[in-house]
Formats: sequence, structure tokens, C-alpha cells
Amino acid sequence: GISEINSIGPASPFSSYWLDNLIVSSLKDHSLYRIKTKNNKVIYQERILIGSRIRNIQSTNALIILSTDDGKIITLEPGEKFPQGVFPSLK
Repeated sequence: GISEINSIGPASPFSSYWLDNLIVSSLKDHSLYRIKTKNNKVIYQERILIGSRIRNIQSTNALIILSTDDGKIITLEPGEKFPQGVFPSLK
């Protein structure tokens, strides 16, 4: 099921490509989903496999921080080529 929903705001360095997208974490699927909507309808969905049950999402101006059931803290940050559409690096 869904553990948390967050959004990417204009102050984020994750580029305008992710602006106002929803970030949804999944316990069962061990994944993060990026969801883009228009007129209250989903127009794009991207599954990002994390490999652990995601319990919590926090975001700062520079990072998306995930905490997992197995005690891991995972950070997502824009990669070097991210403005051209490459997914941010996982640490």
C-alpha cells in the first residue's frame, strides 16, 4: 500500500520536469512512484525501484530523503545529467 505522498515544489533542483509532480512511496512494492497529473487525472507514472519498504519521505531544497522499514536512510539528489532527464542518483 501507499505509505506517504509528497510533491515537488518550485524551489527544488529536480528541475521543472518534476515540478508539481506527486511522489508516492509504496510499502508493498518497495518502490517510489513519480506521478504527473493534469486536470485531476494521471497523465504519467514512473516506477522507481528502491528495494526496501519505504516508510517516510522528506524533501529539502536539494534532496529527497527516504526512510525504510529496515532502518535505511536513502537520499535522492539530482545527478550531473538530470536537467536533460536522467534520473537522480541514489545514495
